[in-house]
This record gives sequence, C-alpha cells and structure tokens, in this order.
Amino acid sequence: MQDRFQIHAQRLSPDGEPLWQEGGVQVNTLPVASPYPLGMASDGAGGAVMAWHPSLSWGELTMEERDLQGLRAQSVDSEGRHQWPEEARLFVGVNVSGRVGSGGAMVAARVVADGSGRAIVIGVFQDSGPLPRAQKLGPEGELLWEEGGVQLFPDPQAKSYENLQVISDGSGGVIIVAEAGRRFFYRDRIYAQRMDSEGKLLWMDGGVRVDP
Repeated sequence: MQDRFQIHAQRLSPDGEPLWQEGGVQVNTLPVASPYPLGMASDGAGGAVMAWHPSLSWGELTMEERDLQGLRAQSVDSEGRHQWPEEARLFVGVNVSGRVGSGGAMVAARVVADGSGRAIVIGVFQDSGPLPRAQKLGPEGELLWEEGGVQLFPDPQAKSYENLQVISDGSGGVIIVAEAGRRFFYRDRIYAQRMDSEGKLLWMDGGVRVDP
C-alpha cells in the first residue's frame, strides 16, 4: 500500500511558537494512504493520544493490505517521543455487521485519555449500516477489551450515526452522544450512552433516547 500521507504532530508554546522540530514529529510508522478521520486527546501530561484510519480505498486493497485497516493509535509525550512500542491497531477486520474479514469506511474517530497512560478510542464505520465500537488501550498501547471492542447503540435498524461526541465521565469511563437515523442522510433521533472503565454499558443496551 502506497504511503501517500504522513501524520505529524507539533506542540506550541502559550505564544504559539513551535516547541518541537520544524515540521513536527511523525506519529505514524506504518503506511497511511488517507488519514481521515483523525481523533486526538490530551494525555494530561503535555502529550497526546492520536487515532487515525489508514485508508478509505477499501475496494482497491489486497487481502494483505486489508489486514492493516481498522484504526491505528499512538501516544506521544511532551517531547514528541512515541510512548508505545508500536502503533495500536483497533477494530481490524471488523465490518459494519460485526463479521470478521470484511470492512466499511471509517467515518468518525474519538479519543478520551484518562491521564494514566490509558485511553478509550471510539470509531464509527459506515457502509451498509453503522457499527460504533469502543476499545480501551493500556499504557503500552495494548488492547484491554475484546479484540472487536464494545459495540455501542446496537440498533439493527439504524443506517447512520453522525456528530459523535464523547467526554470523560470523571471515573475512567465515557459518555457518548450521537445522532442516529433509520434512513441514510436523515437523522431523526439522538442517543446517549455511558460506558464504565471496564467497557460495560450503563444506560440500557441501546442507549437513552434524548431528543424531544
């Protein structure tokens, strides 16, 4: 797979002056064909945790290249040094229906770090239907939950999830809000869900509907 893009990070002073090397530090080590979407969050110690999708050209990939899909993530410290020995690879080979070996485009990536080297990463796939999933990464970038992650908002009739918003719940978990629709490009309901630090969904299996 051609490495057409690189992901760089830069730290700025309070006056907007770059503190790292010119051009920033390269975050990715594996090839990146298209880094959209990209999500990031502060690690609470001057660094950041970043997640990205390596390619959206799913139909043009070989089977070997498809093994590199899913989301990737890396943590950099306040000096721009990689904190994980290799890029974390999340949701690899999981498609929009939960089956292994086929995939869809990733349309959203969100990151929440807890300040102790751990982070929760949430991604939304979109193809014939949505598959919002969450995965937790440990201090070395290891996956702490089951390989496919935790599925959020399991509405079998939903066709899209958009405007995904995620915040920490202050206890190691997250609160997630998303617009959902049962027709493509038409979102007619809003769901909220809370997940604890162990990946357990706390507000009903399908989340709480909060729109009027």
